[in-house]
Amino acid sequence: MLDGEPAADARAVLGDLRSWLMTHDNWTRITALIHQLAHHIATNDTAAAEQVIAELESYSPLRLTRITHDDGGSAPPETLEASAEVVESLREDPPTPNVVP
Repeated sequence: MLDGEPAADARAVLGDLRSWLMTHDNWTRITALIHQLAHHIATNDTAAAEQVIAELESYSPLRLTRITHDDGGSAPPETLEASAEVVESLREDPPTPNVVP
């Protein structure tokens, strides 16, 4: 299970991507990275997950240099679905209340 700062970073970048405008090719790559991230989380490979998170962060509009005049479009549904699944897998379990009989 991914937790701590890496999990927070993953939630942040995946939450931000809804506001990104990318070309189709970039969205295809981002979707593939999200699937890789899900795999690394499922196999508890924190180091590999952190590398994928860093690569996802590199696609952020704040970090990606604009090369063309076409900003592209919003995230396609399959990207949003994959992102939501990963974010859901990173949810922290709610605390269990102390019940005294």
